[in-house]
Amino acid sequence: MAKKKLRTNEDLVRDLMNYSPYGGLCQAFITTAIEKYCEAVIKAGPEQFDSSMLNGATWVGIAQDTKTRMDAFYGRHEVTEE
Repeated sequence: MAKKKLRTNEDLVRDLMNYSPYGGLCQAFITTAIEKYCEAVIKAGPEQFDSSMLNGATWVGIAQDTKTRMDAFYGRHEVTEE
């Protein structure tokens, strides 16, 4: 069977989430990995990520936003829309 060509990050994530030989358990693995990385980035703080290529505050902001949205999705707390 020919392997499909993945062209974007979205294609890759969709492929990982939907076509694992481990079935739906892979989705739990991926979402847990995202959550744990967000927690580590938030804990480390922006100074750990500042470089000529990356703004640490932005990286931490992305982690906070992602974690907040995941918490809301999984019912861990309410997010209010502004």
